[in-house]
Amino acid sequence: MRDPRVVAVCSAGILAALLGIGQLLAADLTGILFSRGGVRATAQDTVDESAIVIWIAAVAVCLAAAAPRIFLKSVPGHRMRWVLSGAAAFGALLAAPVATAIASWAQVYGSELSQSRVLRLVCLGVVLGAVVSAAAVRSKPAAWSLISWVGVVWVLLLVSVRTSPGATPLISHLDPGPQWSSGNRFLQGSLLLLMVAVLCGAALGVAGIKLRWGRDMRRCRSAIALMSVAGPLVVLVAYLTAGVAGGDWNGGHVLNLTAASVLIATGYWAGACLTKRLRRDGPAGTMSA
Repeated sequence: MRDPRVVAVCSAGILAALLGIGQLLAADLTGILFSRGGVRATAQDTVDESAIVIWIAAVAVCLAAAAPRIFLKSVPGHRMRWVLSGAAAFGALLAAPVATAIASWAQVYGSELSQSRVLRLVCLGVVLGAVVSAAAVRSKPAAWSLISWVGVVWVLLLVSVRTSPGATPLISHLDPGPQWSSGNRFLQGSLLLLMVAVLCGAALGVAGIKLRWGRDMRRCRSAIALMSVAGPLVVLVAYLTAGVAGGDWNGGHVLNLTAASVLIATGYWAGACLTKRLRRDGPAGTMSA
């Protein structure tokens, strides 16, 4: 256990289990999942709820695999990256029994997600997370993009549950509530999501230059900016996977998440360029003054 590689692998597996189980329990307790109160769910509601389950399992794997990279501050080799992803995927699978137990209890209150369906969704999320985590382990911009976007999505889900109680929250944007008309409801939620994506990207870009994230990657700033897409990209792929599994999805939600992915990368590039220019011009400006 004194070997840091062993510590990293064990930590990834344990953290993935805690993140998977903890997020599922939090989603159940806050009414995000499995809490329709006997209201008949539409096909779109089922897809939205399925996307949340897939996303929770995927980010549990991604964050757990990337945690040793962030806290131990060492760049793992190619083989070690897949070992960390595999350990995190195995740990996240421990959330499957918890998910099926919650789904079984929720069916009593009218939930549309069966135990077998929830089990498949968790497995899909674990596979998705294992694939994306290979990039998150290697890239700090990708890892911090995932962390920041997990916070964004949880805030959107919690606010949506409060403004629209009894309805399945949307993973693609904020739902401002039924007091808004359907057109304004979608527009306001979409604009807020895109604004948050730009701000998150800019903040990551500034941090990337200040903390020199690209120092050990040997890549240009534009390539590093593309790695910041990891956060919204996982949400997009989770939603598309849920749509394929459920046979239905909303094109507007797909467009929102695609635009958010583009804007977070644009914000990262702009924030990095601006910080780099201010750092280069700062001393000269001070001397001339």
